[in-house]
This record gives sequence, C-alpha cells and structure tokens, in this order.
Amino acid sequence: MRFNNAPVGIIHFDKNGVITDCNDSYTRIAGTSRDAVIGLNLLDLPDKRIATAVHKAFRGYKGTFEGKYKFTTSGKETYLWAQFSPVSEDNPGAGFIGTIEDISERKQVEEKVRAKQFRDNLTNLYTRSYLFEEMMRLNTSRQLPISIILADLGGLNMVNNAFGSTAGDKMLTIAAEVLKTTFRSEDILARLESDKFAILLPQINTEETNFLINRIAENSDGLSVEKIPLTFTVGTSTKQELEQDIITVLNEAEADLYKNKLLAKNNGMNKTINKVMQILSEKGYESVEHLEKMKEMARQIGEKLKLSETELERLDTAITVHDIGKISISEQLLAKDKTLTKNQWEVVMRHPETGYRLLEGTEEMAYAAYDVLAHHEHWDGKGYPQGLKGSDIPINSRIIAIADAYEVMSSGRPYKKAMTPEQVVAELNRCSGTQFDPELVKIAVEIINSRNKPEPSAQGTGGEKS
Repeated sequence: MRFNNAPVGIIHFDKNGVITDCNDSYTRIAGTSRDAVIGLNLLDLPDKRIATAVHKAFRGYKGTFEGKYKFTTSGKETYLWAQFSPVSEDNPGAGFIGTIEDISERKQVEEKVRAKQFRDNLTNLYTRSYLFEEMMRLNTSRQLPISIILADLGGLNMVNNAFGSTAGDKMLTIAAEVLKTTFRSEDILARLESDKFAILLPQINTEETNFLINRIAENSDGLSVEKIPLTFTVGTSTKQELEQDIITVLNEAEADLYKNKLLAKNNGMNKTINKVMQILSEKGYESVEHLEKMKEMARQIGEKLKLSETELERLDTAITVHDIGKISISEQLLAKDKTLTKNQWEVVMRHPETGYRLLEGTEEMAYAAYDVLAHHEHWDGKGYPQGLKGSDIPINSRIIAIADAYEVMSSGRPYKKAMTPEQVVAELNRCSGTQFDPELVKIAVEIINSRNKPEPSAQGTGGEKS
C-alpha cells in the first residue's frame, strides 16, 4: 500500500536492469501504464545517462540522473531527478530500486531566477556575466567565424545630465529595441555598462558584421529622446580560427571601439552634438549664417585681445554650441515673434542651463559648457542664470554676448528690421557697462567703424593742374 501511494515514482529492477514493478506515481510521471513499463530494460534505453547510473547501482553505490528526459513508453518529455541503488547493501540479490521525481516546476522556477540574474532589469538584454558564459559555450569550430560588436550609446550622459535619469532610461530602452530589431534571435545581446552594449554573433563573418553595423545606423536614424538623437559608435572583431583566443577577440573589438571614438573626438565635435546642431539649423533655430557672422566678429575681438590660437578655437567652438540648449524649447515657442508671457520667458531663459548640462555630459565638449552657461550674463549682474557680474563672467561668454547682439542687430530678423552700422554702434554704447563689458564694446565699435570706413579714392590725392 505504501509502495503504491508514495508521492514519488518508484521502480524495482533486477540485476540485468529489467523493471519488475512500478508504483502509480511512476506511471503518472511517465504518462504511461504499468503493463508498458514491466519488462523494460533500463540498460537498453536510448538515454545512456540512465544506463550509467544503473551500472553504478550494480556496484553497490547510488547512481543519480538529473536532466530533461523523454520517456520511451509515452514520448512524454520532462525534467527528471532519478536515483538508483541496491534495495539492501547487505543482500544484492534482493534487487534494485529506482526513485523518480518530476522536477519540471522546480526547474521552471530555477530558470526564471537564473534568467533574472542574467538579464538587465531595464533593457531585458543579457548581462556581462551571461555574455562571457555564452562566449565560452559557443567557442567551438562549428560556430566559426564568431564576430563581436561593441556599441557605445552616444548622448546618454547628455540626456541624463540635462533631462534626468527617466529620460536616460528611455534612451537606453529605445537603444535596446534598435539592437533587438537589428540582430537575429540566436545572437547574444548584452548590456555591459551604462552606455555600452555587446553583441556576440556566431557563424557571422567580417563582411556580414559590417552590414549589420550599417543596419544599426539605419534602424536608429531619426530616433531621439528629448530631441537628442540616438547615435552609436561601434567597434568589431572576428574570430576566424579556433586557435584564436575569444577574449583577445573581445579586446580587439574594444580597441576598435575606442579608436573610432578617438577619431570622432579628433574631428573636434561630438557626433551627437553635431546632430543636435544640425537639427537646430534645419528648424531655423540656429542658422549657419548667424553663427559664421558671430564667429567672424568674435575672432576679431579675440585677436585684439591677443588670445592664442587655441583660445580662439575654443571661442569658435563655444559660439557653435552657445544656443544648443534651445533644443529643449518647443518650435512654437521659439518661432513666436510676439511678446512672451512670464512663464514662456522662464522656459526660454533655461536654455543656457540646459546647454551647460548637455555639454558637461560629453568628454569632448565639456570645456565649452561654462562659456555656454554664462553667455546671457550681464556686466552689471542683472543677467541670467546665475547673476554673475563683471569679470566673474568668463571672457568667452562676454565676447559671445556682444557678437550675438551685433549679428542680430546688423542682420535683422523676420520680426525686426536690420539696423545700420551707426545704429548698432549706438546701441552697443548704450548697453556698455550694463549688459556688455565696456572694454569689449570699445573693441567691437572699433571693428565696426573700420569695416565701414570709406575706401581711399581711386583718383589719388594730387592737386589740380593749372
């Protein structure tokens, strides 16, 4: 009675491995009948792991099996735990017993726990530890060539700094979806660090890898968070021969990634910043003509101040990005040509701070951040956002303020007629000592006057002939 009602499956078998009896729990687990089981030889089963465990029982020890198993009598497949041992260690002739338990539910729970351990909570991509496990598992001749792509998400620090971690998380989840869309289900996608992803590509060669890298760019084109576009810098390497160390291949991909990041850095502008400025230009927020005229005036002021070429280049860069914070302002508000309400004006006044946080989040452009933050400060301390006064305002910010005002006044806007050089000079002088640095106003006025100085007469200066 106890044998039949036991909660686990039990079989009896003889010294030849032939099953002589089984209980009801076993037939339920196996999905079969008692008649189909009796007479079955365990040593003849297709899964030789069972035979190995049974042979151990024949030698007087406990033989165990755990794993996915398919029953020959029913075709049912499940996770099993089985243990085979002599009924009596003192009397081997008494036969042998097998205890069988269906552990499918336990395995499902374990798999869920394991999956959670190996999945990034935010993106649901795999973790670094899982990637390394799979690298070792797939490191076989059958999987060659094996390629690795490392992808660095540009703009994440900028978004986190300027718009908060919620926006940053949104960018990460969108980036993860781009990668999931780009690659096959059998590829291993992992998030290594906050802004770095890895893709392990079994049976993918270098040419195919380069195609997939282009697909990343295509699939992310036009996607943005808070108007900051998604950009990826990538590095790659491919294992062609079994003798190559897979970790070395990963290191080569990382070296390629940093080489490409360095190339972008040496181009003088962060790739994401470039795209933001392009957006501003296309939407009419910041025209190329406006920036070029500002740069021309600013450089002339800088040269009068005897700034070094490096300082002049930094000034030039600061002008390029001085209004980058306007990316956070709606098109409708920026296009408004009527008087702004108090709330609208407060939104506009936040753009230097937004620009500062955007630039501070980049390695390449962080040096320009403070110049951008202070370009709306006034000499008398009544500017924004910090209310800096006099020489506490960075020199580049003071130059940018004058160059910007000069360009707007001299070129005009759709809602404001261009001023004559004389009117521009009068306005600069009027704001000298309040909005603008007085010494810089003097230099700017000299430059404007010299530009409008009449050309010498082509006739010469000789006296009239008698």
